[in-house]
Amino acid sequence: MELLSNTIQHYAWGSHEAIAEVQGRETPSAKPEAELWMGAHPSASSRCEDGRTLRSIITVDPVNNLGAATHKEFGPRLPYLMKLLAAAAPLSIQVHPDANQAAEGFIREEDAGIHCADPKRNYVDSNHKPELLCAITEFEALCGFRPLGQSRDLLAGLRLPELENYCRQLDEPGGLQRVVTDILTDQEPHLIARAVGAACIQHLDNTQSPYAVAARIAQRYPGDIGVVVALLLNHLRLQPGQALYVPAGVPHAYLGGTGIEVMANSDNVLRAGLTPKHVDVSEVLRVLSWDAGPPALVKSHNDGAGLEQWSTPAREFVLFRAQLADRRLSLPVHGARIVFCLHGAVQLHSADNSIDITAGQAAYVPDVDGDIALTGSGTAFVAGTH
Repeated sequence: MELLSNTIQHYAWGSHEAIAEVQGRETPSAKPEAELWMGAHPSASSRCEDGRTLRSIITVDPVNNLGAATHKEFGPRLPYLMKLLAAAAPLSIQVHPDANQAAEGFIREEDAGIHCADPKRNYVDSNHKPELLCAITEFEALCGFRPLGQSRDLLAGLRLPELENYCRQLDEPGGLQRVVTDILTDQEPHLIARAVGAACIQHLDNTQSPYAVAARIAQRYPGDIGVVVALLLNHLRLQPGQALYVPAGVPHAYLGGTGIEVMANSDNVLRAGLTPKHVDVSEVLRVLSWDAGPPALVKSHNDGAGLEQWSTPAREFVLFRAQLADRRLSLPVHGARIVFCLHGAVQLHSADNSIDITAGQAAYVPDVDGDIALTGSGTAFVAGTH
């Protein structure tokens, strides 16, 4: 077992309070703190107390760290990345590629000589990025295209001549793809974005209205075409403990709140709007899924003794939450495990070792350490592989 030192990402949409409060630091933080990364991604690997990166530890001895089955399926790398995410402002509307698209895109950009640090780089690694977000606080998000009738009615309700053609197309086969393509490729996107934003702001007082959500986005990103796309996406408010699964191709934007994310070990993000960063419309349109309907909420399985588990179709990861109250909980997962303490104090026990972590700290447990039990009083999230 190893205590981990983890990188905080200072993205502009991050909170000045949430991560600092969990870690017991002074607030507000000097910079926005958006994500605490726990894992072995090449761009921000966690480190052990002796200074070694978790990535290098796994690379040197992958079988003892990952376990033979995980090593055989995923190779000599940690298959997942866990994050504490704290959004104080909307993230970009984004989509993630599937495994084939990511591998092809990475090779294409490598062959083109685009440096991994280039802002116009789409594929910084060759992996797909399905992800699961479990809400810690109330968490607001947009995810997946609304049922087409809802989208049509919302656009029609704004009574804007600029939207009439889109409303007609949404009643036709293949209409959603044509509408989104037309919106994202509009030659003067700021004009329609400002018109939609102004119309939505008339509904700002009705906080539960989809128009009010779009209005808040328009106030932060005036003239951004993502305001129009936002009306086409399902809006949801996750309550603490609810979880959302986002597979490849599903457009989404996190709007606000704190949550634990676990995902395949990738940072491949294709942005469609609501961002000053690079937007590659043609690549977004290439990877988007045009399915419309409710988002994929994931129900947890509770063992009745304080351990919850969220599983998804993604083979790379599984997430547990341990609610400890001076009792011992055994973890039903092997392989490489990361344990993050959200509240209180937690002790990890193997046959030969133990380690203590407190709120905001994380520990790494390799497969070779065998069965793990948790004791203490607090809340911990555990990431592992199926």
